Amino acid sequence: MKKQDSYIYFVGIDCAQNKHDFAVINDQKKFLIKKGHFSNTLQGYEKFLKTVLSKCLNKDKILFGMEVTGIYGTNLYERLASEGYHVVIISPDSVKKYRDYKGLNKTDKIDSTCIAELLLKGDAQLVDIQKKRIY
Repeated sequence: MKKQDSYIYFVGIDCAQNKHDFAVINDQKKFLIKKGHFSNTLQGYEKFLKTVLSKCLNKDKILFGMEVTGIYGTNLYERLASEGYHVVIISPDSVKKYRDYKGLNKTDKIDSTCIAELLLKGDAQLVDIQKKRIY
C-alpha cells in the first residue's frame, strides 16, 4: 500500500447484499459525499465510480476502504483492484470501536463515514484479503 499521506481522497464503503453505502472525505477533512449509496450490480458500480470520479479528480490519489462483512463486497473489491484502484479491507472491529468512541448509532451510512474517517486518520485496522487476517 502506498504511504498514507500520498492520498487526497478517502472512500469508505459499507457493503451489504443489495446495496452499498459510501462516503468520500478529502485530506482537508471535508466530506465531498456523506450519504451515497449504489446497488450491488454492475450498473450500480458504474454509477458509483462515475460519482466518485466526479468529486475526486486524480484516481491515483484515491484510497478505497471496505469493511469485511461476509461476501457482499468481494466483487466490488476485485473490480476496483483489477481496474488499478488502491483498495483496502478494514476490520469490522475497528469500525465498531471508532463508532462507539464517537457515540454514534450503528447504521450503514454512519459506518461508511466512519470508514472514510479511519482511512484519513490512518487508524484503520487492515485485513489481509488473502488470509482473512488482521495486520
